[in-house]
Parts: sequence; C-alpha cells; structure tokens
Amino acid sequence: MIKQATGNCFWRYDEADEYRIYFVGRCDDGSEELFYTIRTFELEKFLSAAVVIGEQQHLWGDWRALAEQGEHEALDRIIASLGPAAYLESVVDVAAVKHPSQKNAVILSVHLAPTRRVRLIKHTFGSAQLQTGFLQWWDRVDPGKHLGLCLIGLLEGKNVMAEKMNAIADAQLAFGRKLMEVVIEAIEEGRDEAFIPAQWGPD
Repeated sequence: MIKQATGNCFWRYDEADEYRIYFVGRCDDGSEELFYTIRTFELEKFLSAAVVIGEQQHLWGDWRALAEQGEHEALDRIIASLGPAAYLESVVDVAAVKHPSQKNAVILSVHLAPTRRVRLIKHTFGSAQLQTGFLQWWDRVDPGKHLGLCLIGLLEGKNVMAEKMNAIADAQLAFGRKLMEVVIEAIEEGRDEAFIPAQWGPD
C-alpha cells in the first residue's frame, strides 16, 4: 500500500504539453512554487512515471527540502534513479473492490504489465450506502475516469484522492435520493414516466 505524502507538496500534469509532470510545493500564503519538471512525451511513459513517483509519496517532503536548499543535482539523481527501467512497465488496468474484511472499505489498485499490482489506497466510507454509491459510480463511468481518479492519488496524494472518493459517493447518494423523489412524485401524480435529467448524475 502506498504511504501518505508528506511536506505539503504534490505533482501536476498537463497532457496537452507532451505529458509534462511538475513537482510543486504549496506555501503558507497559499501560493505555489515549482521545484521540478519531467517530460515523458508518451502516454505509456507518463503513466508509468506517475506510478513510480506515486509509490514514493512518503519521500516527497524530503525532495521538497532538497529543492528549497538548492540541492538540485541531488534531486536530479533521485528522480533519475526511479527510471528509465520502471518506464518499461505499462499500466494495463485499474480496479476498485470491496475490502474482504473491513466494513465499508474499498481498495483501489493499479495493474502494470506483466504482473505487478500497486495498491493505491484502502479507503473507508462513512456508511455502507456511501461505499455502494461509489462502487456504482465506478461501474457506470468510462474507464478513463477510473484512471483519472487513480492519477489524483498517485500525483496529488492519498488525502486528495480520499476527498475525491467521498465527494463522488456523496454525489451518487444525492442523485439516488433525487431520483427516488422524482419517481414517487410521478406515481403520486398518476404519470406513467418520470423525466430524469442526465446532468443529475455525478461525474
């Protein structure tokens, strides 16, 4: 399981700019400072780099300290040591499953070719309904959204990922309640169908 990020820093990516990855620190005044940039050029290398960097979340604070101390060569060596061998692996799948024994918990993982699996997070929701809502969202949306959520966990950190998962579950639950209200209203009014706007569903 990936360990939590430290040092109030994270990575940001821009697919429109040759899959650049930026290492950024958040300052006390809310501003951000750019520390490091990686250019990956290809989707496979970008995804692999995201996994490798995400696995080192517990060291991000140390990397930030090196950058702030001007130890750029040391940071270069650390980042270089993470690849390019790791880039030979490819992300082939992401998965979300119920935890086999922990109540209301979900495990998200990334699978890499040929056989490696990286567990991103074990997240416990506040209720069984929220857990079910999240898993319903997962089953419903395009796989690209699965990968997008995992990239949040890998590059922005597990806390940010957990917040996003909670927001998805909350939206799914609210959608279900609203749907029930519309159906009940239609029944009470004697209508054979209920109008359900597509935009009510959570992204």
